[in-house]
Amino acid sequence: MPKGMLIAGYSENYIVWQNILNGSDIAAGKGRITVEDDLSQTLQGKILVLDILYKKGPCTDDMCQLIKGITARILPEPQNPSDNVMHKQGFSLAMDPDIFRSIDKGREHLTVRKRRASVTVKGFAFTS
Repeated sequence: MPKGMLIAGYSENYIVWQNILNGSDIAAGKGRITVEDDLSQTLQGKILVLDILYKKGPCTDDMCQLIKGITARILPEPQNPSDNVMHKQGFSLAMDPDIFRSIDKGREHLTVRKRRASVTVKGFAFTS
């Protein structure tokens, strides 16, 4: 299973911001992440997880490199009292450290918004 493709939850080595309130503009190193207001209201008491997504390249001979992208998903508040992301208000944001480094290095500005039945991330270009 490639890094970032987690079946449930998120990895313990993810970077986590806790208790983010409405109208969130989150500093991520030299870049930033904006979570739109309508999504931040939906996220109350939940965790927004940003993962690396590997897509197959355009080649038909299976010799292409995998293309890295980003995916966002919403998880419920953890029920385990030993989990370090328990909170009463706002929401938490967890992301793969490689995504954080890419945002920091490229000084990127990501926008996370709610679409009909999904969450989309705009403005991400993977910088290694």
